[in-house]
Amino acid sequence: MNKRYLRIAIVALAISGTAHANAENSASLQAINSCRSIANPSERLLCYDKAADKLKLAEVAGDIVVIDREQIRKTRKGLFGFNIPRIPFLSSNGDDRAQQAQDAQLETIITARRSLGYNLWRLTLAEGGTWETTDANVHLDPTVGSKIVIKRGILGNYVAKIDPVPLVRLRRVN
Repeated sequence: MNKRYLRIAIVALAISGTAHANAENSASLQAINSCRSIANPSERLLCYDKAADKLKLAEVAGDIVVIDREQIRKTRKGLFGFNIPRIPFLSSNGDDRAQQAQDAQLETIITARRSLGYNLWRLTLAEGGTWETTDANVHLDPTVGSKIVIKRGILGNYVAKIDPVPLVRLRRVN
């Protein structure tokens, strides 16, 4: 038996064990789960081998994609500020309050700036997002390399702290 397939099966078991009961599992993961109920060890191993082969074929075909938490974190960070629908694998499960607090703000660096006139600015951030200030009455002169902390405001607004200005309203444009 190929040890790589066994590792894939174990990882798939771990993933499927944490999935919601009502989530739509693929046939490949359901096949692995069904192997757990087989009492005879040699038959169970044969079942896992077949299921792991199915899972590997699904991965090669692109039917199943495995992503880790770090990739999810980077994707969430890059999408901060966009009004997107809830995507199950990008949403936190509600149990991790620290993750929810982290998702409510973005701490990054300004990599480019452009004056839009009338004391409004377009800022490009390290994560690749582009934001524009909406407060013309706040005197702001952001510098490249400055730290910026953007937080979700009320009613879909965003506020940012860019030293030395305490708060300025922003909107995501790209």
